[in-house]
Amino acid sequence: MDALDAAPLADVRLFAGEPVKDVVCRTYEQERASLYRYLVSLGVDPVSAQDLCQEAFLRLYTALKKGEQIRVVKAWLLTVASRLALNFHRDHSYRPTASGEHFERWLASAADATSNPELALLERERLVALHDGIRSLSPQQQVCLHLRAEGFRYREIAEILEVGVPTVSEFVRRAVTRLRTILND
Repeated sequence: MDALDAAPLADVRLFAGEPVKDVVCRTYEQERASLYRYLVSLGVDPVSAQDLCQEAFLRLYTALKKGEQIRVVKAWLLTVASRLALNFHRDHSYRPTASGEHFERWLASAADATSNPELALLERERLVALHDGIRSLSPQQQVCLHLRAEGFRYREIAEILEVGVPTVSEFVRRAVTRLRTILND
C-alpha cells in the first residue's frame, strides 16, 4: 500500500444531532467552488454547471433528510455531480468542451514567462493539441482522467462512478494513450 492509498479522502464532517439544513449549508460553503470547477472541467457550460451544482446539493439535502448514511460527503457529491454531468451531455447531445472564449483566456493565462517567442508559440501549440485531445476523449475517460489528476485513487474513482476498478484503469489507460499519441504527432 503506497502513501496515496493510506491517505483518506477529504471529508466534510457530519455531526450527530446537527440539523440537516446546517450540515448542507456548511458543506455548500466548503465544497461549492470545487464542485462547480469540477463540472466546468467536464465540459458543462458555466450556467448549467451552476444549475447542476445546486441540484447536487439539493440531492444531498434530500438524502440526509431521508436519513441516508453518507460515509464520505465529498465523494458522494462528486458521484452525483459526475452522473449529472454525464446525463447533461447525453440529454443535450453535447460533446464536452470548454468554450472558445474560456479556452483562449486559459491559454493567455498559461503563457510562458520566457521572453522567447518561438518557445511561447511551441508551448501554445502543445496546449491547443492537449485541449483538442481532451475534447476527443469520451465523457467517461474525461471524468476518470480529471479525478485521477485531482489525486483520487482508482478505488475512489470506481466508488464515485460506481464502476469496477478495472474499468477505471482501462478508461485512464486509454485516455493517456490517446493523449500521448496526439502530443507526439
